Amino acid sequence: MSGAEPSFDGPAVQQLGDLLSATAGGDALREMCILAMRRHRLIAFVADRGQSFPAAIPVAWARLGDWSRAEHVAPLILHSMEAYTGLAEVAAGNGDVPRFRRLVDAARDPARPSTSDWFRARHLAVLGRSAARLGATGLARDLLREAETVLRRTSVAPDADHRGEAMAAVAQAYAAIGARRHARQLIAEAERQLDGLRPADLRAYRLSLIAFASAEVRGADAAQRSFPDPRDPAYTVRVVAAFARAAAGAGTAPGPAGCSTRPRGACRPWTTAPSCTASRSCGCGRR
Repeated sequence: MSGAEPSFDGPAVQQLGDLLSATAGGDALREMCILAMRRHRLIAFVADRGQSFPAAIPVAWARLGDWSRAEHVAPLILHSMEAYTGLAEVAAGNGDVPRFRRLVDAARDPARPSTSDWFRARHLAVLGRSAARLGATGLARDLLREAETVLRRTSVAPDADHRGEAMAAVAQAYAAIGARRHARQLIAEAERQLDGLRPADLRAYRLSLIAFASAEVRGADAAQRSFPDPRDPAYTVRVVAAFARAAAGAGTAPGPAGCSTRPRGACRPWTTAPSCTASRSCGCGRR
């Protein structure tokens, strides 16, 4: 084996990040972190190579309790806001309010390398939900207002697909702090943005990505009634699965294809089911 430096190509970095994200923790995770940093000599050359460093690695160190190493690496990553957002989530999960607030400030730092508006808004939404879990409702509202402002900087968005997805994330975060009316307005706006996308396969794909958010904000029954038709069998299945997941999380059970067994349920307007096979208690009126 030659002494040449191993390559640090993008796919390898992404694979390492995915592995770290999927690993439960403990000794295996610690060994992977140490191996990654030693193999690529990142401790010595982190200033040169940090931009290719996946955000999952400092987050992994934080999960292991090694905050010193995690916070040393985070600012050297190209998308450092993503790294700080992940660290803040860990701090929130630990109930560490002072560290969480400090990491939120770091993530929002305007001196950080600029990223696209939708990318920033999405991470602000994540921070908002984390703040809500800690009971910091005022901070959560500030973060979500900032996210909305970022998303509305331009009236014509060349990346409407990403913006719509980010707006759905902001809507979910508003729902988490109890602002459901505003959350429903935002999720409807996100759906309209994505419903206008072309080509059709991009439209269907992006709609499937926000289906769970729609059902979480509105409730699965309401989402079934109003969600845009993906008009693609494969993505329609993904949308229905997202509704079922939201219904399960809310403690309700989805009914047969085409309806809900809840008393005030309604058939999906875009279902291909020819008739409702539920009991007479289903209120969809489809017989």
